[in-house]
Amino acid sequence: TFRSSARDNRDSSKGPGGRASNLSSAVGRAHADFSPESARLKIDQLIHDGTLPSSFSSSKQWAILNVWRPLNIVYHAPLCFLDPATQSLPSFSYALAYEHQAGFNASIQAESCHQWYFFDTMTPNEAVLFWNFDQRKCHNDPLGTGGSVYHAALDAHIPPSDPNMVRYSVEVRILILFS
Repeated sequence: TFRSSARDNRDSSKGPGGRASNLSSAVGRAHADFSPESARLKIDQLIHDGTLPSSFSSSKQWAILNVWRPLNIVYHAPLCFLDPATQSLPSFSYALAYEHQAGFNASIQAESCHQWYFFDTMTPNEAVLFWNFDQRKCHNDPLGTGGSVYHAALDAHIPPSDPNMVRYSVEVRILILFS
């Protein structure tokens, strides 16, 4: 794994960090955590940081998976996923700026044909595994998704009526190398 983070959905309107915590908040816009460009930049960063050996070549076949698990029962802002078969318009990148780093994610334009799925009242005994990026799918990808599964927190900008219903979660990103 190369990144894990906790997420706190107490106040998504204040962006990453929620109520002045050091946690990332839930993201209510449809997004993929990596565009093809930012995924390659992540690999370069992992080589530079020594997480991957300098002999690693981004020309190898690789993918980034995400494991998302709630730390409490999810009553508010469940993670929802776009059925990739219902996407017909190309994705686009947008910039992210944090206190100590910058980067970019991928997003999509809303379409009436989109079909979204979510798991109702997920528990801490459950987890979701999904593709963040698949380098093998970039060669013939007219939509520019890189095999990413677009996702969002459903109604993330509507605060829960009960403070005990706040969504807490953890995610782990995993780099997979194919031989």
